[in-house]
Amino acid sequence: MNILEPQKKNTAWGWKVPANFVILEHLLEIYPDLKYIHVIRNGFDMAYSNNRNQLYNWGMYYGVDAKKENVRKAAFDYWYVANKKAIAQGVDLLKDNFMLLKLEDLCHNPNANISKLLRFINCEDTNILKLKKLIKSPTTFGRYKGEDLSVFENDDYLKLHEIGYSIE
Repeated sequence: MNILEPQKKNTAWGWKVPANFVILEHLLEIYPDLKYIHVIRNGFDMAYSNNRNQLYNWGMYYGVDAKKENVRKAAFDYWYVANKKAIAQGVDLLKDNFMLLKLEDLCHNPNANISKLLRFINCEDTNILKLKKLIKSPTTFGRYKGEDLSVFENDDYLKLHEIGYSIE
């Protein structure tokens, strides 16, 4: 099943690599018309994820000690510095070819966000209903709510807010 309708030859393509921001400047040199969609998720949710790959692979390059006594705090610190850099680079280097997309927004309001995404990639003739069926909300949304948040400092709440999130 091809979700792009009508059928047409298209040279656009993409990939999902969370650390693309690390090489964004180099990608732009190769692909000057690059459009970059940075998908983000609540930093406190990410701190309570068991996936530490990004923290362990890249944290040291951004001044985050992955061997901190509290790995949840280290995960949040990495989330903050990585996303702050990605957003700043996207805005600075790509201007209108940069889009920030909160995963929560996509899952909770798929029609509006799919439409926005399709406009961004100039693919408005795509069937939104078929795409909407592909969107699945992770069961881990809000997982931080059942956790001890005392590992975070007041400054961390401000950082979360700076990136566009708040704690309910």
